[in-house]
Amino acid sequence: MDTVLCTLSAFIVGCLPGTAVLLYAVRRKRRQAAPTLRVSLADVPRLIECALDAQRKDRDMRLANTGYWGDTWLWVSRAIGYATPVLKVPADGDIRAWLASRPAALEAAHNEYRREEEDPDGYGSGTLWELRRALEELVENVGVAPGDSPCRT
Repeated sequence: MDTVLCTLSAFIVGCLPGTAVLLYAVRRKRRQAAPTLRVSLADVPRLIECALDAQRKDRDMRLANTGYWGDTWLWVSRAIGYATPVLKVPADGDIRAWLASRPAALEAAHNEYRREEEDPDGYGSGTLWELRRALEELVENVGVAPGDSPCRT
């Protein structure tokens, strides 16, 4: 039997009440090329905001249950503070060029975070890594006309 090993990295976030965004790529460990979903440049601001919202929801979940999570909400919140200015989408200009420069900019923010913040258990660093992975996946998959976007609202 021919088995296909698939890795599905999914990013599902409710951006607004009653809506969700799904950005995913399936990578098959096989001889054939992996199928890739493409997203529109017009979707970039919304998808970046959704990635940040996912981290804010994680922070809020931790804050709501400090008996279990302790002060980890604080480190997630501080990491979001480092990432937010880096991920602020410009109102005009070349979004593709801006987007291509963001992984390096987010890595620089992550380095600054590690220098400046204590983050004893790495929860803030984990937050920045999750944002970077979502951003790199977005960079890899951006580039089709707005009507062809696989994003659903």
